[in-house]
Amino acid sequence: MEDNKASAKAKEEEVKAAETEIKVLDVALQGDTEDLRMTHKELDAVMEYVEKLKPQCEVKVMTYEEKKAKREEEIAGLKEALSILDAPALVQTKKH
Repeated sequence: MEDNKASAKAKEEEVKAAETEIKVLDVALQGDTEDLRMTHKELDAVMEYVEKLKPQCEVKVMTYEEKKAKREEEIAGLKEALSILDAPALVQTKKH
């Protein structure tokens, strides 16, 4: 009979300890869930900002045709400048 009382008392203590641990774990879980929610909000804000920055950071590669057209425009401009420099200069003279 004494063994049964001692065993029952030990089991009641185990149950109380388990219930206390469950309460502690439940509180920790709620705190961690809130932390996770806040972290997700922060991550969403950062990802939104990254999406806004992407156009500034991405390299836009010109096609061959665009490079060729740009180079031809540059060559035409240089040829025009050379022709201006090679042309005889107009000298202003005073009439007496």
